[in-house]
Amino acid sequence: MWIKNITIMELNFNLDFLYYQKLIYLGNGKDEQLEAYREDIANFKTYLKTASLNNVINVIALAYKNKYAQEGYILRKLLVRGSSQIEVDYPEYVNEDSDLYLHPQHIDREDINYIYFKRLDDPENNTYYLEYLEMSVKTKLNLIVLKEQLEQVLDGKTYQVTNNEGVLSFTVEDSAIKSIEITENKFTMVTNPDKWERYLGV
Repeated sequence: MWIKNITIMELNFNLDFLYYQKLIYLGNGKDEQLEAYREDIANFKTYLKTASLNNVINVIALAYKNKYAQEGYILRKLLVRGSSQIEVDYPEYVNEDSDLYLHPQHIDREDINYIYFKRLDDPENNTYYLEYLEMSVKTKLNLIVLKEQLEQVLDGKTYQVTNNEGVLSFTVEDSAIKSIEITENKFTMVTNPDKWERYLGV
């Protein structure tokens, strides 16, 4: 996908896999649709690990622009090899029973401090819902450029945008994104509960 007039590389993958409920009870059978998404998933992983921070923010916003996506793909594709063997201390605000938190030692990038996925546990439906995603970065973000980029990413949606005192804010209507807030060192995206989807096995 190419978003014109802004510096965002062409995406060599489709995001449909983010909304696909994989088949869990297959025995020894294969989920043919999931297999068809393998190349897109691999290219998405490469993109998250190699694209600029602006482009990572843009593709996350694009992923949630119209539909509620599976955050597990974002988390897993940023992990370093052997991350499960790395023991770290989590901040006190992290609920280790439901939330997801990527410590800098877990992330296969040098420019991200951490990524926090605040999730709501819904035991009755055997699922979790992403309430918000928070990404702290080491490289200073250019709010003027990000404003222009995100306005084009959100093209077609009704939104309100402000840029005051170093805080760039978007409030989006009829979207899986409720709001986005960006400072020079942090990106936060709040999801819209009205757009939550129940995914199993995530």
